[in-house]
Order: sequence, then C-alpha cells, then structure tokens
Amino acid sequence: MERSLSLLTVVFDLGGVLVPPEGSIGDLAAELDVGRVELAAAYWRARDEYDRGGSSTEFWTQVTDEVDRPVGAGGVARLDAVDAARWSIPGPGVESMLADVTRTRTRLAVLSNAPASLAATVRSAPWSSAFSTLMFSSDVGVMKPEPAIYALADDRIGAADDGVLFFDDRRANVEAARRHGWRAHLWTDLADARRVLLAAGAIGE
Repeated sequence: MERSLSLLTVVFDLGGVLVPPEGSIGDLAAELDVGRVELAAAYWRARDEYDRGGSSTEFWTQVTDEVDRPVGAGGVARLDAVDAARWSIPGPGVESMLADVTRTRTRLAVLSNAPASLAATVRSAPWSSAFSTLMFSSDVGVMKPEPAIYALADDRIGAADDGVLFFDDRRANVEAARRHGWRAHLWTDLADARRVLLAAGAIGE
C-alpha cells in the first residue's frame, strides 16, 4: 500500500545509529587514566538511572569510585562535557542521509536513551535542526524498550503508528517498537538504512 510522503515520520536512535557506537569510552578512559574495558563496565552498569534523568553527580561519582578515580564537582562537570560532546557527533555520511530525507517532505525524529546533558548538547548542535522532534529518555523518565516510551513518542511526533519508520541498533528496542505498531528496522549500517528509506519513499532515487 502506498503512503503519502507527508504522513511518514522516520525515527532514529542516536548512539550506534546516528552516532558511532564506540561513543565516549575511549576519551573518558584517557581522561581518567584507566583501561577502556574497566571504565566501560562501570559506565554501563550505572547508566540506566542516569538516562532516566538521574543526577549527573551521582552517576559520575559511582563510575569514578568504581574505577578508583574519584573526582570532585569540577571533575564531574568535565567528564559530563566529554561524554556529551562525543556522543553528539554524527557518523560519516549521516548528515548527507538526513539532507536527502528532508527533501521528500518526510518528517525526522530522534528517540534515544540519553541523559539531560547529552540531550542539551544534541539540541544545540546545528545538524539536529533537521529533526522536527528530539525526544530523550531523560525527558520522560522511561527508556526503550519500555512500551510507554513509544506511546509518548507518538504523542510528541504527532504521527499515526502506521506512519512511523524506526531505526535502532538494539534488537530489544526494535522488537518493542514493532509490538507497538511501528515499522521498526534493526540498524546495521548506513547503506542498508538508505535501501530501507528508498523503499519507503523517504529518499529519492
């Protein structure tokens, strides 16, 4: 069944999709002078509460205490800035893809598990102006793949369920989006995403 292009909204995850999956771990490990593997374990163990809108001080204190590199208030602010900046830089070819989508009247949105500091950095980045909606877990206190976040995204996007095409690099998030009624696609790389977007009419030949 053909869709009017004006009804289609393409929703992207951020980390691992629009932004390279390695994120800020390397930069943070260098900042703290610890191994990447050690830091990654502490970072991801504490991350969920932070992505739900939790305190940056509590998050970074937990992470740095676990790797035995405690920092003061100034250190927390520095680590937060390093983390947010690295996660907000789009991967190669992403901005070109977004420009191609905007030429077809297709609406663009972001739905990402991310803390408030990262959300603020993305919102201030020039490339994010391509998106009509930028929604982060810290905005609403729930995370993918929890069902509530997809319903909340529908309200913010203002699109019918059958008018959403969603890309995420985590299978659990994709499956939850499909159960909600979105046309969800597991992100593998930019070339595959372009093929899906072309088939959906979200980019031109």
